[in-house]
Amino acid sequence: MFIGVEDQITVGVDVGGPLKGFHGVALQGRRVLAKTRSGSAATIAQWCREVDASVVAVDAPCRWRSPEGESRLAEREMARERIASFSTPTLERARGHPFFSWMMSGAELYAALAESFPIYTGATGPERVAIETFPHAVACALAGQIVPAKRKNETRRELLRLCGIDPSGLVNIDEIDAALCSLTGERFTTGDFKAYGDAESGFIVVPKAPVAGFVGSRSKDQQAASPARTTRESPSSFGEMRFDSAPIFDRTLTWSSAIGLFLLNFGHLEFLVLAYLEKQLGAAELERVRAKPFSEKVERVGGLFGRTANERGAFAAFIRALGPVRELRNHLAHGYLQVVRRPETVAPVIGITRTVDFGGISSEETRHLTFDELVRALSALKEVTEEFGRLTDSEAGWRQGPMG
Repeated sequence: MFIGVEDQITVGVDVGGPLKGFHGVALQGRRVLAKTRSGSAATIAQWCREVDASVVAVDAPCRWRSPEGESRLAEREMARERIASFSTPTLERARGHPFFSWMMSGAELYAALAESFPIYTGATGPERVAIETFPHAVACALAGQIVPAKRKNETRRELLRLCGIDPSGLVNIDEIDAALCSLTGERFTTGDFKAYGDAESGFIVVPKAPVAGFVGSRSKDQQAASPARTTRESPSSFGEMRFDSAPIFDRTLTWSSAIGLFLLNFGHLEFLVLAYLEKQLGAAELERVRAKPFSEKVERVGGLFGRTANERGAFAAFIRALGPVRELRNHLAHGYLQVVRRPETVAPVIGITRTVDFGGISSEETRHLTFDELVRALSALKEVTEEFGRLTDSEAGWRQGPMG
C-alpha cells in the first residue's frame, strides 16, 4: 500500500533534565496520534520506533559548540533574525555544569535514536531521520513574527489550532512544545522547512511558511504593511534575548540598559520565588515570609522539597549558581556607579561602590566590572531563572512539596 505524506507519522520530543524527563507527541497528519512521557532516552527511542515515526524532531542540541569556542552557526543565524536561543556549550562545559543536564539528556536521546533515526545532515535520505528543532523558533516561523515568550502557552496553542491541530488533549507546555516539534517534523517531510546552520555544527529546522490567520502582537494593518518576519530595533523581553557573547550586544545594549535589564530580571526571579511560595504556603503564610530577605525566601523554598539525594543535589547546584548573581545584584541595587579609567589596551570598566556595615562600623566596598562580565552575568541570571523554573515545575515532590 502506498503511504502518502498525510499518512506519515512524526514525533516531537521535548527534552528536560533527569527530574523532568522527556515528553513525546506523535502526529499523523493533523491528528494527535499518541503521547508519552519517560525519564529514559532508550524508552523514548523505542516508542518512536513502535509508532513507526518517519521523523523525530527533538528540542535539544544535536551538536556541541566547537572546542575552539565558536558558537554554532545555526544559533548565530537565528540571532541575526532576533530569534532567541540558548547558546550551546562545549561538551566539556556541559559535563561539568548541572544546568546543562537537559542537553546531556538530549545527547543521550540522539544516541539512542541513531541506529533508526540518524541526525539530519542536509543530504537527501535516509528515509527516517532525527532533526533538531526549537519551539520558540518554530512559533516565530509559524507566526511570521517574533512572538513574546511571556504568553507562550496561549500563543503556541493558538498556532497549533491555526495549523489544524486540536491542542485540548495537551495538558502542559511540555506537550505543547513536543507537538510543535512534531509539526515541524511534518513540515520537514513535505519540504516546507528552513534549516539554519550546517552539517558540521548541526542544523536547526523550523517551518518555512507562516500559518494564515495569526494576529499576535501586531494589528492586521501592521501585518499587511510589513514583512512576515520582522527585525525588532531592540529586545524588550529578557526571555526573548539571545545570550552568547558580548559583541552581539555592543550594538543594542549600553551600560545603563544592561544594568537595568539585570535588575529587572532579578526582580522577575524574586517574583517567581514568591509565586512558588504562595502556591505552597498559601497567602496568609506568604505575608509572614514576604518581608524576609531574598536569601531566606530561597531557603524556605529549599525546605519545601528535596526529599531525595538527586533533588537535594539539584537544589544545592542552583544555590551555588545563584550566589554570584545575587552578590552582583546587591552591588548594583545598593551601590553607586563610577567610570574607572584604564589604559586603552585594557577593557573599560565601571566601579560599583556600596557601603557595608560591619558591627556598626561602616566602610565602602568597590567591585569592578567589565561590559563582558556584565553580559555574562545576564546570561548566568537567565540560566538560574530557567533552572528555578525547571526545579519548581517538575514532577512529584518538586512541584507538590511535602504539603502536596
